[in-house]
Amino acid sequence: MKGIPRSPWFRAALVLPFLAAVVVLLWWRGPDWNVVYHAFDLVNWAWIAFALGLNLVSVLLRAWPEVRRRTGARLRIAGADPLAVRLLLTRLRIDDDGIDVLGFLSQEDLTAELASAKALVAPSLGGESFGMVLTRAFACATPVVASDISGYRDVMTPETSVAVAPGEPAALADAVTALLEDEPRREALGTAARQLAIDRYSWADIARRLDDIYASARGVETPVAA
Repeated sequence: MKGIPRSPWFRAALVLPFLAAVVVLLWWRGPDWNVVYHAFDLVNWAWIAFALGLNLVSVLLRAWPEVRRRTGARLRIAGADPLAVRLLLTRLRIDDDGIDVLGFLSQEDLTAELASAKALVAPSLGGESFGMVLTRAFACATPVVASDISGYRDVMTPETSVAVAPGEPAALADAVTALLEDEPRREALGTAARQLAIDRYSWADIARRLDDIYASARGVETPVAA
């Protein structure tokens, strides 16, 4: 299974900006090698985080040609570096037909994208402590197709989402295609997702639950609303 591109040129394209930052730090602060050490430590962690993100995008890109062929839908990728995505497309030999790489969006633009999308696809491979991005889609009445992993399972329900095995492009393509081809089901999932967001994650509900927690800690019984 193909994953992160291993070309030396690809890795250089990721690391060079951090090396430039090291040069700027040395120029600004003088020959402080402690700065260099921590800068290279940052490069290491940045590469790990970036690699995880690219693996996620890799699964989605490998699933996309089949989704595009069967539905004619467009894929809009947000939150990933456009150059890295283009390099990954080249590495995987995937045509960019029907793919829009949006880069990093403002909060307002991200909300607008989610509200106008047919579905949010989140093929994460693991390491998610909580599915915040899923709840944001829910709030926009947008159904979700996401990996069946810890963190996401705490948020997803059969009434709001479609769970797929992580790291399986074929399964992801089938799940996305089935959802896009069944508009009544897609709309029902979106409606349920919006209601779930209101019931579980609205500020009013969070405030109520926090009040219950504090009352329990004080040994005070919370009055039940009539």
